[in-house]
Amino acid sequence: MATAIIYDTKASTHLLNSYFTDETDILQVGYGGGYGTVNGIGTHDKIYFGLSFYGPTYMESYPMVVPYVEIPLYDKNTGKWIYRYDWDISGYHNQMRGELDSHVGNEIYFYIKAVKGDIAYIAWQKGYFSIVNDTAPSIEAATVTITDQSSTNSTGNNHTVIRGVSTASVTFSAVANKGSYLVAYQVKNGSKSVYSPSILTETAIEITHTVTKCESGTFEIMVEDSRGFRTYTTVTIDSVDYFKPTVHIVDTIQVNPSGGATIVTLAGQYFNGSFGVRNNSVAIYVVYRKKQYSDTSSGWSSYYTTTRTVNGNNYTATCSIPGLDYKSVYEFRALIADSIYATAEIWSEIVVGQSVPVFDWSNESFRFNVPVNLLNNMSISGDVVIDGDLTINGTVNGGEGEEGGGSISNTYSSSWTPKINCISSPTTALGKIIYVDDSVAVISFYIEGTTTSTVDKIQITGFPAGMNGLRWQAGGGTLNNYAVLSTSSSSSSSDVNRKNHRFNGWSIEGGNTLYARTQNVAGGTTTTTAGDSAVYTKTWIVVDDSYYAGAVSGYTLRASGTIMYRLAT
Repeated sequence: MATAIIYDTKASTHLLNSYFTDETDILQVGYGGGYGTVNGIGTHDKIYFGLSFYGPTYMESYPMVVPYVEIPLYDKNTGKWIYRYDWDISGYHNQMRGELDSHVGNEIYFYIKAVKGDIAYIAWQKGYFSIVNDTAPSIEAATVTITDQSSTNSTGNNHTVIRGVSTASVTFSAVANKGSYLVAYQVKNGSKSVYSPSILTETAIEITHTVTKCESGTFEIMVEDSRGFRTYTTVTIDSVDYFKPTVHIVDTIQVNPSGGATIVTLAGQYFNGSFGVRNNSVAIYVVYRKKQYSDTSSGWSSYYTTTRTVNGNNYTATCSIPGLDYKSVYEFRALIADSIYATAEIWSEIVVGQSVPVFDWSNESFRFNVPVNLLNNMSISGDVVIDGDLTINGTVNGGEGEEGGGSISNTYSSSWTPKINCISSPTTALGKIIYVDDSVAVISFYIEGTTTSTVDKIQITGFPAGMNGLRWQAGGGTLNNYAVLSTSSSSSSSDVNRKNHRFNGWSIEGGNTLYARTQNVAGGTTTTTAGDSAVYTKTWIVVDDSYYAGAVSGYTLRASGTIMYRLAT
């Protein structure tokens, strides 16, 4: 005959420690032995304890996490009925943890079943079960190995990253704890990050993840379990701060009609250092092709070598190409290769050369672009202006004029390298100086690069001729990405608000230093004067507020200018 089951309609209080954890071994239960009461029944034949995560309404439909265990009613050793029992549940820890594979705690129901004859009387009590201590997954044996041959050949080992080049194999073991399971892992390297759910439902697994073109020697590993717990670890190996080389054509390419070589000027950057067992080697070439009038062009020429000047990781280079016809149109392109990018992968932009005609003219001048040989005598009326070197074979005679005889100035030129106080390594620094009669100098310059210092006053030095000590010898030019002070908390008299100042030219101060000067464009002193008659007046704005242009680190600054001044005696 089947046993009839009767559930109590209200919660009981048999379980004394109803809030317990997955590390609790003993539950203390109070019940009436032969004389106790369960669900109103004072005497019973057998008694059972059990645990379930389901309440009385549903518990018959789901298996109990701790099935009913018969508990003794009578202590044979003492000869007494048992009224309180220490129930050992240590053998069921894993089953209870597994039921909460995605939770750290949940309600749990304690059931006490008293059987009398063919009737089972069941009382229930609500408790709470939680998982504690070291529930997060573990990460073990995390290693990083460089696998690409280019990196290992250059560094001499498999544990050094070449930035932007190396391929790394990240290997580790992951284990879920206390009945949970793994759901995902993540590997990060610089800006690269991969979150993978490929290990879903695994409790223990070994992972091998590949990272290409590594950005640093630091690898961050994360493992996540079904309860939402995460564990992190970091593996750091050596790294080389390599970067991909660059090449650019920086000046106008002029095809000379005189038959001279065509000069191509280049600039760029490359890693000028060692990988470990070998240094980085670099080759820079120039090619050209003839541009047709149709849509087609001839093939590119063979490689022409260059001569380069290196400053740290920056370089400039020139290439001389002979035999080009000024009547044709040519396209030019540069190539750079190093120990990593050894094939033809890194090219400059394509630049069209400018053909220089034999001569050109306008309504104001007629210009020869090749040497001019004159036979017999030449007579010139008016002034003669020579821009460049003058060589005279023979006697120079000065003509007689109203003020006496004429003269020819001694004029010559040279180059100089401008230096600027806010850029440690300019990408371009070009200077020219022209001397007239050893008493007057005309300097010109162009400098470009990323600012590495914040300065209140931009200063350019390096020109070889000092002036005669007078201040305010100035000239025009351009200045891009300079800075002017907009606000200040300083008490310095010079450190004031100059947000309305704009660059207006270059000034030589101290004999050998160029300063970028500014002028207030939004203010001045108003003054009134009388007009030409007493009928009206004139209102003026006298602008006397000038200062210096500064620079802020991290911007691409470009500066150029031309100044003429008298040399120091």
